[in-house]
Amino acid sequence: MSEPEGDLLSAPMFTARVGTSLTHVSLPGALAALGGGEPVDFAALQPHQRHAWFAFVVQLAALGLRAVGKSDPRQSVSFWTETLTRLGPPEAFCLIVPDVTRPAFEQPPLPEGRLDPKRWSCVDTPDALDILVTAKNHDVKSLRIQSPRLEHWVYALVSLQTMQGFLGAGNYGIARMNGGFGNRPMVSVAGDLTLNARFQRDVRVWLDSAPDLVQSHGYRVNGGVGLVWSVPWDGVKSLDTSELDPCFIETCRRVRLGVVDGAVRAFVVPTKAARITGQKQGGDTGDVWTPIDTKRDAALTASPSTFRYDRLTDLLFEHDWKRGAAGMLRASDGSTPTFLAWAMVRGQGKTEGLHERELPISSNVRKRLGSAEGTDALWKRAQERIKWATTVEGILKRAIQVYLQGGPEDKLDFSDKRAIPFCQRFDQRVDARFFPDLFEAIEQEPDGADTEDSKEGELPWQRFLYETARSELEFAMRSSPTAMSRRWRAEAAARRAFEGSARRQLPDLFPKPESRAASAEGVNDEHHT
Repeated sequence: MSEPEGDLLSAPMFTARVGTSLTHVSLPGALAALGGGEPVDFAALQPHQRHAWFAFVVQLAALGLRAVGKSDPRQSVSFWTETLTRLGPPEAFCLIVPDVTRPAFEQPPLPEGRLDPKRWSCVDTPDALDILVTAKNHDVKSLRIQSPRLEHWVYALVSLQTMQGFLGAGNYGIARMNGGFGNRPMVSVAGDLTLNARFQRDVRVWLDSAPDLVQSHGYRVNGGVGLVWSVPWDGVKSLDTSELDPCFIETCRRVRLGVVDGAVRAFVVPTKAARITGQKQGGDTGDVWTPIDTKRDAALTASPSTFRYDRLTDLLFEHDWKRGAAGMLRASDGSTPTFLAWAMVRGQGKTEGLHERELPISSNVRKRLGSAEGTDALWKRAQERIKWATTVEGILKRAIQVYLQGGPEDKLDFSDKRAIPFCQRFDQRVDARFFPDLFEAIEQEPDGADTEDSKEGELPWQRFLYETARSELEFAMRSSPTAMSRRWRAEAAARRAFEGSARRQLPDLFPKPESRAASAEGVNDEHHT
């Protein structure tokens, strides 16, 4: 029988930029580089694979350090080479192992001892194995990696085995997901956005969290399965969390790589059950990057709108949500850390986009996030601003409808959907400014100020909303057709509807009648003098 190929522990198969140099490293070399002081980037990673790979190397390092009783991720190549060999059989880090009764990288052993050609399907390219749904050739084309290197297969395997969900009968997903159509999001904090700084921080987060996860989720204290692919799987029997290490790395599908006509191919087969029974827990496995819905005890399933300003406030300020350990502020994060959110959103038989958000947190906000009272006050302040944005969007929508309907003399048709694209433009501009403006307003307030009653500090936000909506109304009138005979009437009616509603809904932006009278009286007195 042929020898194993593609040994990740010795072969420099990963293209990496370390500092300013482009080089090739092995898996231990990648861990050593991530533990070093120079910025690291992996050149062949695709955007949707970045968190899967990052989570993999972080958990792998945490497993290795737990196995040898160390806590510092800044280690040498030789240290990682020796440490990783303790986590599983020698073949567990080889990409192609002809003996299917032995493990291969992210490929569990097959107890039946062979691949039945009637049941196993062949996958020709890494991107066809990956989690992206590309059958319709939208956005990302299918079968585009025609000459894949081994590192492409590694990234595709990691993406599939640690991020995939349910895709029909026999194709089960990971345990770190709320339901088959969920996803595995990432919500974290970083004091330094370089990959190596985030790696070192989150390895320590996993190590610090492990004892608590043993108590709260029933993982094994010592000797638990860390590399799930190292354990034989017949496709029927599931692993229970009580058999696992708290930092375990998942393997949700039965896959084996082989060489056919000189080219690497993947072979896959459906299973009778999910590999891990954690899905019964609503996806709450203690994953340090996954927020938990405190009302339902379920992991976050991100949607295309989850990281919008109006919903992200709940995650950031923990209203009905509890962020994972990586999303909690640590002393090492400094005075102005960054809040990170990432999700590859899945749908039923489709992909709904890669969504990312970075929020720099000002020092005053960071201080207030350090207490439950301060966090709750920040959430209430944010909700007040969201309410104003919703109000102004309603004013804008009605004014646009007035214009599009020609300034009707009778009742307005509020079901007219032609205003929606312009309201979406307004919403996008609000989304871009919401957190920077909120944090700037709080930063300008003295320590100890009551964030709930800072009414005066809200006037700039209301003025921004008003002016933004007014500009969107003008844009809508310039770019939308209406009957020529009613155009001037429609424009005048739309502006009148907008200004009238704005003055009623945003009274603090406009001088009160008595103020105008007093101002006029002062002018007259001065003129008389």
